[in-house]
Amino acid sequence: MIDLGWLEVVMQRLAEASAAVERGNNRAGGNKLADRCIRTLYETGKPGEGCPPVTP
Repeated sequence: MIDLGWLEVVMQRLAEASAAVERGNNRAGGNKLADRCIRTLYETGKPGEGCPPVTP
């Protein structure tokens, strides 16, 4: 039989680990978008598709 207190701790840690992975994936996606936008801006002088507009 599994102790419910132990199971609760394991489930909480699993939820925390899952949230940490999601935050890391979001950060990686944001960095990839920023890199693409900056590269496009330097190459063309205009923001690329999906990039924020340039304000003077």
